[in-house]
Order: sequence, then C-alpha cells, then structure tokens
Amino acid sequence: MANMPGGSYRTSSKPDNDIYTALVIIACGVVGLAIGYVIYKSIELLGSIPSFKL
Repeated sequence: MANMPGGSYRTSSKPDNDIYTALVIIACGVVGLAIGYVIYKSIELLGSIPSFKL
C-alpha cells in the first residue's frame, strides 16, 4: 500500500537554509582568515612563504 487511492502525492521541494548552513559559511570564513594570517606572519617573519620540498 505505497499509494492510497485518492491520496495526494508528496512533491519534493528544495530544502531551506538553516543554522547549519550559516555555521558552515562562518567556519569556512574563519579558516580562510586563519590561513591568511599565517601567510601574512610567514611573509613578515621569513620574507617569503616557505615551500615544503620532500
């Protein structure tokens, strides 16, 4: 009995943005700022961005 006779069908709709979407956006911004700060301090202290050669 998947579909009842005379019943309405549910249509899928686009999910709304919620608090988790905002938290992901904020977290990505914080990570971006942290990487920018590390690059800035690296250039300030070392004169360039260090490269990691193995």
